[in-house]
Amino acid sequence: MGILIVDDDNDLRDMLRLALQSEGYQTTCAANGREALTVLRGPSARPCLVLLDIMMPVMNGWDVLEVIARERALCDIPVVVMSGHLRDRRERERASRSPAMFLEKPISLAKLLSVVGQFCSQAPEME
Repeated sequence: MGILIVDDDNDLRDMLRLALQSEGYQTTCAANGREALTVLRGPSARPCLVLLDIMMPVMNGWDVLEVIARERALCDIPVVVMSGHLRDRRERERASRSPAMFLEKPISLAKLLSVVGQFCSQAPEME
């Protein structure tokens, strides 16, 4: 599966997908937390990384993090949270209690690739 990108912003999700694919990473996308959990629990190969937005409809990123931490089959999947809300004191405090790595939006391509490279090796796209 490669990298699972979870964000409700279609444009940002597509930009991340295209940027990562152009660097040789395989990607799968989900528009909210519920979709992400369906993908993670599905028959596909486990991702090397989940890029997870916090503020989403249906199921937010905090709830997804809690489920991932509770489920034995998911708890060792690395998660990098992407948020534009870490300037808020309460959000920063909540983030500091999480085992996930956090990236503040907007995220530069160089920073994104650096973080992704820590968890995933580049592999040619499967046709």
